[in-house]
Amino acid sequence: FILVCFACASCFFSGFLLLRLLQLQFDYESEKTRCSGYGSTVETSYQDRYGYASRHVDEHVERHRYDVLKNVDVDGKDLLFVATRDVARLKLLCSAMSDCWGFNSNGWLKSHGVPEVATTNADFYVKQRGLRHEGGKPAAVQQHYGYEYGGRFGLFSAEYYDMMENMKIYTYDVKIGEDMPDVEDYKYGVDQLFITLLKNSKFSTHNPSQATFFFLPTRCFAYRRSQQDRKAGGRVAAMTVRDIVDWAKSLFPYWNASRGSDHVYICSHDMGGECSQLADSDLHKNAIGLLNTADYSEPWFVPHKDICLPHHPSHGENSLSVRGRKARESSSTERTILAFFAGNLKRGRVRQSIYSLWRQDSTIHLVHGYLTDDAYYRYLTTSKFCLVVRGFRAWSPRLLDAIWFGCVPVIISDWYALPLQGLIDWNDIAVFLPEGQLACHVCTHVCMHV
Repeated sequence: FILVCFACASCFFSGFLLLRLLQLQFDYESEKTRCSGYGSTVETSYQDRYGYASRHVDEHVERHRYDVLKNVDVDGKDLLFVATRDVARLKLLCSAMSDCWGFNSNGWLKSHGVPEVATTNADFYVKQRGLRHEGGKPAAVQQHYGYEYGGRFGLFSAEYYDMMENMKIYTYDVKIGEDMPDVEDYKYGVDQLFITLLKNSKFSTHNPSQATFFFLPTRCFAYRRSQQDRKAGGRVAAMTVRDIVDWAKSLFPYWNASRGSDHVYICSHDMGGECSQLADSDLHKNAIGLLNTADYSEPWFVPHKDICLPHHPSHGENSLSVRGRKARESSSTERTILAFFAGNLKRGRVRQSIYSLWRQDSTIHLVHGYLTDDAYYRYLTTSKFCLVVRGFRAWSPRLLDAIWFGCVPVIISDWYALPLQGLIDWNDIAVFLPEGQLACHVCTHVCMHV
């Protein structure tokens, strides 16, 4: 009963506020309106007939800050039009409406969207969620959540704050496959690390009724490495994942309620979403896959729902991220090598072309095979560009290796959905060479950065 009354009061206050804002456009006298919907006070005074307003809004109504994006707008997603360009008034109205995501300075309130349409006629204001006032003062904002770092992260700040506040994930207590132990391998160790970190995070819940998502803690790499043969290991992984899904379907109501659309699974290694496709059609079609292999040209990666994970965890004192930082801080060696690659140069559709193009170039070091750790770290520290080249699959752990050591990644892998694309603008930190135009792009894309 209390919740119903609260909801009614909220709707009443929002509707009342909207009507008052529209009325104020034609009201020239000073007035003070008290609204009891939330026990709040809206004080408005007009100084002239053109509608210049100043208002004092209590902490409950004006509960959001707004990030401003200059000269951009959202295409469509219209929630409401208010015939005013008064930004203070639009902020007040958007803050009072829970379904308002932001607004443009022309008076259009938006329900959601991405501000990516260039315009000279408007700016866009994105509501920051979760910034309620405490004791009359706005809650502190951590700097790295804002726009000052550029890139694409800030465009999604409203959803990010909402996620940080409210998302809860229930992890199934899976025993299937426990006989296949985890394998120590920095390139493919993200499965178990993610499972462990999620269980210990604030997003984890033991109460499924509170869950936003349900997590199936699959460990594809462990299942794959239970067999020496690559294909045999893939079959074992698919069968194990299938058994886990069947177990969840038979014992719990959550999967069947949505056919898995609010479920998440993880599958590192090259197999990625292919494993889910072989295991269960609904898992592949509906569930969110956390994958290393994210290739737009492959049928088992579904771009509108699947997420490309960072390639490997690099977690702990001896991780590559820590080694790379120490190398950058302590090394006085100049980067004398233009570009570098180490790996199997006969693998995949691109690497042989790389070898044919650059094997005679003394400034580009191509190593066929494997290096010792020390030799690999030395190359990463002394090279200006590190080649991230498609092998059997689009992804490569070399991408983060390069970044951690301060070597600019040169990505030669078409249709590759890079990790965390919604948060990182990869064009700011990497060079891209199309596979089919390698020869003509050597100078224009690499040499220009020297």
